[in-house]
Amino acid sequence: MSQIIAKFFWSVGFLCLILALVLNLNSFMKKGDDTKGSIDPFPDSLIGIEIYDLKVAQITDKEEFRNFLEEGIRENKYSGIEIPIFVDDVIRKKYFHKISYIQDRTNWLLFLADKFFPKKEFFSNMKPKDLLKTNHGICNQQAIVFQDLVKDFGYEFASVEFNIRTPKGYFGHFASAVKVDKEWFYFDPHREPDYNRRDSSILNALLEGDEVIFKDLYPSTKFENIDENMIILSKVNEFPARRGVIFQEFSHLISNYSWLIFFLLALIFGRFSKISNRKK
Repeated sequence: MSQIIAKFFWSVGFLCLILALVLNLNSFMKKGDDTKGSIDPFPDSLIGIEIYDLKVAQITDKEEFRNFLEEGIRENKYSGIEIPIFVDDVIRKKYFHKISYIQDRTNWLLFLADKFFPKKEFFSNMKPKDLLKTNHGICNQQAIVFQDLVKDFGYEFASVEFNIRTPKGYFGHFASAVKVDKEWFYFDPHREPDYNRRDSSILNALLEGDEVIFKDLYPSTKFENIDENMIILSKVNEFPARRGVIFQEFSHLISNYSWLIFFLLALIFGRFSKISNRKK
């Protein structure tokens, strides 16, 4: 029996090894394409709707981007709440609405997970450093970059998660909060609402389900019967996509090196088989 199991693991291991070699070779051949398209053309349909500045969008290195922010802060002598407002302004200029994906052609496990659960968006770009290399992102991706930058400037931050019933379905959204002088302030660089970002009562009103505030911030969406449990302040000073990044990295590891595990299991069961035969 041990010998049969050993042969099975050898077979699976070889299949995983061949798959990893083929995918890595294909990735190597196409690695020059990974950086192409990271800066996408700004859609004509969004002109006049979203704030966008190509000069800001083309800053793709984190250190360079941080230096750009620091220079703006020094020149304008920003402090306190002015700094996260400035960061919010810059993020609004850098990104337009379009999901950003990672390029991992060797991760067959992530590919399978994405096929079975497409709504989970397993290939969604989640690392701040990688997101800065592009000029587009959805709400949670822009919030990831915003939170990472305000953290670098010494501010406490949190995630604001929306899951609100509307007449047309659900308003699912992801924004941020920043703590300044013991008060929390609301920021949404993705939807770019027009409001007083110096007013800490905005966040409190949102968390309480104030429909008037919702309609002021997001007039294009019809809100009815908002429950305060539909808006959550969470992950205080925590990277919001930690579990997603862990799964991406774990699946990458398994996809590329699972053959080692199967070979090891094959060796172990093969050893057991030899010991059993000797005893007989």
